[in-house]
Amino acid sequence: FISVIMQRILIRPIRRLAGAAREIEAGNLIPNLPGRDSGDEIGELVQAFERMTEGIARRDRDIRRIANTDALTGLANRRAFRESVEDYASQAADRQFALVLADIDDFKPVNDSLGHDAGDKLLCRFAERFCQVVDAHKDIEAIPARLGGDEFILLVRVAAGRSLALRDALVSLGDDLVSAFSQPTSIDGNAVGFSASFGIALFPEDAGTTSQLMKASDVAMYEAKRAGKNRYRFSNQSRAAGNPG
Repeated sequence: FISVIMQRILIRPIRRLAGAAREIEAGNLIPNLPGRDSGDEIGELVQAFERMTEGIARRDRDIRRIANTDALTGLANRRAFRESVEDYASQAADRQFALVLADIDDFKPVNDSLGHDAGDKLLCRFAERFCQVVDAHKDIEAIPARLGGDEFILLVRVAAGRSLALRDALVSLGDDLVSAFSQPTSIDGNAVGFSASFGIALFPEDAGTTSQLMKASDVAMYEAKRAGKNRYRFSNQSRAAGNPG
């Protein structure tokens, strides 16, 4: 009889906690923990266990956020971008998407003449204006990211439920980006030219893999540079299909 009572009030709850610990080890940070309201020592132990798992989950979220965020601009970083583009590629049969690669024109002279602090401010200013233009386009879903240095990228697809063609959305977005970055800015009291060049590539029209798509947008961006900067260019395949640029 005593062993039955021990089994009910002590051994089973401990086994459940042991099972919950194994779930946490496997990655489930919200395990099922019955017995928290029992009002005895086991209930207190379960509540302490819950507080521990909540703390672990909170720290895990913070670590993931830091790991996926560019520390300077607050945009997604290269790692997070690659995860997002692979996710978009897996859904491309239903919803086509594109990359818009951006590179600040003549950034190095600004960085060299005004210093790295001014260069960092210019990068942050670029990120802010980049996001402002994107946010104004309600027909698209977009994820802006900083790849490193003065290179930024935008992952774009038409918003769910919208009938707008992706190509048309990209033309409108490209026009607005060029217009926005044709306006100079001021850094520490110094007027700074603030244009950028953009390369646009569509998946799967321009490339069959995400790495090839990155290359296609990179080639298009350098074509914009060679054409005089402060403009956008579509990838060759997109232009052959009738896109401007």
